[in-house]
Amino acid sequence: MGRLKLFSLQDTLPSLPVPKLRSTCEGFLESVRPLLSDDEFQHTTQIISDFASAGGQGERLQKALVEMA
Repeated sequence: MGRLKLFSLQDTLPSLPVPKLRSTCEGFLESVRPLLSDDEFQHTTQIISDFASAGGQGERLQKALVEMA
């Protein structure tokens, strides 16, 4: 059997659902927490909160991702 090229079967794979924005933001904050000081984490949390707020940039980008999926 010959070697398959990378991504050659990608079109045969089922699409994965787009995760909820809140879940993505929570996962991001969880992953960066050990890397940041308390002040940095508080600042980052505020930025993520603004990003994910109703009508915010995150909500608009999430809508575009869902439409593309």
